[in-house]
Amino acid sequence: MKLDNELFRKIILKAEEDLPADLKLNFEIPGVDDEVLQYHYRLIDEAGLMKFMTTKADDHVSRKPYNLTYNGHLVAEKMRDKKLWKTILQKIGKNAGSIITIVEFVISQSGKFPS
Repeated sequence: MKLDNELFRKIILKAEEDLPADLKLNFEIPGVDDEVLQYHYRLIDEAGLMKFMTTKADDHVSRKPYNLTYNGHLVAEKMRDKKLWKTILQKIGKNAGSIITIVEFVISQSGKFPS
């Protein structure tokens, strides 16, 4: 499965808007298959951008987001502006397929892009 950078952006921005600190909520992105959403949740979890409640049943792991981390807020700040987000993806270039690469780039550039 491939990383969908626009879905990644939607998840982070929706989490920033909808998730109060440490409160577990039902969190869905309309029109996105649960398998695709769970894949992106796993990547976002690995990148340390959000906290998740994880449940396991048989061979299936399900994540429900409940809080953005500090780095999640830093990334969300840069993602809000669509033009800035496109600039970030262009600067990263071929490595834009990795959430970790995006996060490292945004954090390293913190303060260097206009908000």
